[in-house]
Amino acid sequence: MNPILHAILVFLQTWWVELVCGVVIVAVVPLVAGYVVLVERKLMADMRRGWGRCAWVRTACCSRLQTR
Repeated sequence: MNPILHAILVFLQTWWVELVCGVVIVAVVPLVAGYVVLVERKLMADMRRGWGRCAWVRTACCSRLQTR
């Protein structure tokens, strides 16, 4: 067997779990983070659409009325 190929196989047999975990982390974590951001944006847009066009004015007025 070729010594280089043998060295590669020994390396992979030793480190395969760590390599697979690293690839999964690098591939899956950004996908999950992106999905969370998209869901948050959708929820915030739905909330804003439900409140109307000037939601921040209503919120500010309501908070002032409650403090008096």
